Amino acid sequence: MVRNQKKAQKKKSFRTRFFAALYVLPLMLLAVLVLQRCQKNMERAERIEKQTKELAAKYQSEVERNDSLQKDSAIVDTKEYVVKVAKEKLGLVDRGEVIFKVEH
Repeated sequence: MVRNQKKAQKKKSFRTRFFAALYVLPLMLLAVLVLQRCQKNMERAERIEKQTKELAAKYQSEVERNDSLQKDSAIVDTKEYVVKVAKEKLGLVDRGEVIFKVEH
């Protein structure tokens, strides 16, 4: 009878461990999968943050470039600028002006 009780206890102990393992293994697998997903999400968040900083810097440089172009546009629209460019780049002169070129 003692043997039967020991066998029964052993069998019950084995069943308990077996069912515990059946519950624990899927939980461990689930935990590993969740940790992997968290790691991927963290890497993705870091990538997005880096990209956001790069885009913000690029946006700022484009804003500054736009401001510069607007200032240049305001200057280009003046009569003085048009006359200056016509004289310097195109070699044009006003009526009554004479151009003298000095050769070296």
